[in-house]
Amino acid sequence: QYHDPPFALEKNNKFHVERLTKTRGVPANIPYYVTDAFVATHARDNYALARVEHLVRDEFETQLRYQCYSQKEQKRRLQYQVRLMRTNQQREDARERAQAFKTPACDDLEEVFGLRVN
Repeated sequence: QYHDPPFALEKNNKFHVERLTKTRGVPANIPYYVTDAFVATHARDNYALARVEHLVRDEFETQLRYQCYSQKEQKRRLQYQVRLMRTNQQREDARERAQAFKTPACDDLEEVFGLRVN
């Protein structure tokens, strides 16, 4: 039987109370949002809280992996466009755009989880 998770990684009307992960084995300070009722149902039960924070970690990692992949694809497209430019100036401008394109999700993935995506 599937249950909706008792948290969200983004604040919304239902999940509006911010918490930060602190369970052993989970990177510290990953922000997540819970309901008002969460404190009564999970926060005082260390086992239940740890289960939730492991789910937060897993979902956060999955989200970062997806965002990193998407950002890397955007960067690859910009790099490919360099070859399509007609003049040297256009190529140089396109090369600078590609080099300047940031991949913050990849940076976060490496910083928080020690994972490097090529």
